[in-house]
Amino acid sequence: MILISALTVVMFFGGWQAPWDSVVTNWVPPFIWLFAKIFLVVSMFLWFRATFRATAMTRSCGWAGRSSSR
Repeated sequence: MILISALTVVMFFGGWQAPWDSVVTNWVPPFIWLFAKIFLVVSMFLWFRATFRATAMTRSCGWAGRSSSR
């Protein structure tokens, strides 16, 4: 999960760069931005996983077949 989050941050969210350029964000070291973004993506993964159970996800996406008891 951490590896996928790190790859997502590097490829899609600017990696170690600050989200915006200003005087306030310039004093924060780049590795702090990287770890903060990775933490945010991991938190989103965990939140999504806890909120939507696997059975509810498969039924809502149409992946689960009909139950055998009719």
